[in-house]
Amino acid sequence: MSSLEYKLSGIHKISLGIGYDFINSLKLYEDNTATNWSVFTFDLRQKSEPIQEIRSRGLRFNIGYSFGL
Repeated sequence: MSSLEYKLSGIHKISLGIGYDFINSLKLYEDNTATNWSVFTFDLRQKSEPIQEIRSRGLRFNIGYSFGL
């Protein structure tokens, strides 16, 4: 991602960015609504299979503002 930052009066900063995602992959897993409390929310012994996988590519934009004291 290419970005540009501009400082205004030393405490304000505006940043802009643009880029291209060649590969973007998102995997969706089934939501387990069990009420049991545990440190790990998934079984470490079993490999979970996603219920859906989304692959895409495209443009990415980023606009930001920060204020420093």
